[in-house]
Parts: sequence; C-alpha cells; structure tokens
Amino acid sequence: MDVQKNTAAVDKIISKLCLAEFKRANPKPKIRKDGTFNYHPYSLTDEINEFRQLKSDYINDVISEEEYKAACLKFNMRRD
Repeated sequence: MDVQKNTAAVDKIISKLCLAEFKRANPKPKIRKDGTFNYHPYSLTDEINEFRQLKSDYINDVISEEEYKAACLKFNMRRD
C-alpha cells in the first residue's frame, strides 16, 4: 500500500532554520545601483542536515511515525 506521508512539520522546521542561517549571513543586504542585492553565501548547519536526514528516513520507512513526530515535537517545544 503506497501512502503519501505528511512531511509538512519537518519542512517547516527546515525552512525556519534555513531562514535563520540566511539572516545571520545577510543581516542587512546592501542594494546596488542597479537595484539588485548583494547577498553573502551561507551553509547549512548540522542541525539542518539532521532534520533533512530525518525527513529522508521517515519517507523511506527507516524510522517510525512516532520517532518522526517526537523529533519534530522536541524541536517545537524548545525555547529559542
């Protein structure tokens, strides 16, 4: 039985962490004379890569739904 898995929770976590890294690398991007922005590159942290691996493992049935939900809930419950 091929069931589509809901990965919205981990996608939201990954996007939140990536946006934080982008803002850390580009606190106030400068506008050039032609109207474009000068952005600095950034890299993904170990935490982001762990959540990407969690998503992959969940989709490929390496981990159970309970472990997936526990990891997402643990991230959402921590204080920033």
